[in-house]
Amino acid sequence: MFAVGGGLLADLVISRVTGRRGHDSPTARAAALVCGAAVPLTMWSLTVALIAWRWEVNWPPELWAGSVVMAALAGVGLALITHPAPRPERWAAVGERARSQVGQGAR
Repeated sequence: MFAVGGGLLADLVISRVTGRRGHDSPTARAAALVCGAAVPLTMWSLTVALIAWRWEVNWPPELWAGSVVMAALAGVGLALITHPAPRPERWAAVGERARSQVGQGAR
């Protein structure tokens, strides 16, 4: 139930942040970071609230808040892995030189 809501929230966040520019735009990384934090935060907050309400489980605040925050941090971490920062041009040139030197040494 919350997975469907989380998916809809992810689609909404991505469409709002990227707009009509698409997923290759410069704001795609920002959308991934916002979505990576907002979706797990929302999904796990609602899940913990439902468990506390429905089954009367009284977890200490450190446990439920910690699990929600760790889920959001994991989402941001995955967003950083899947959408790395663009490389500066000077590092791209260094990378090209290194690849060409490795290619020459292999001959």
